[in-house]
Amino acid sequence: MPSAVPEMVLSPGSDGLRECRCRVSERFRPVLDTARERGDAPSPPSLEQVLDRIVAPISFRVVLSIPGTDDAYVRELVAGVVEEEGLSV
Repeated sequence: MPSAVPEMVLSPGSDGLRECRCRVSERFRPVLDTARERGDAPSPPSLEQVLDRIVAPISFRVVLSIPGTDDAYVRELVAGVVEEEGLSV
């Protein structure tokens, strides 16, 4: 039996994908909003940047079971965004 994941991924407007995106967004949005409200300088990345540059690559690798999707990989993604945005951790 074929996997349901490719069907779900290829289905435009899939409610499952929309719900997943909403859940992930709701985990990051409060952190980013708090940083903006505090006036952190430089300003934190946008939610879209976090989703596109950190969450999407991780999700892609997890769904396709790509080896090397571990803490080190996640740290590398975050470090790239931090460095590019001129942030500090």
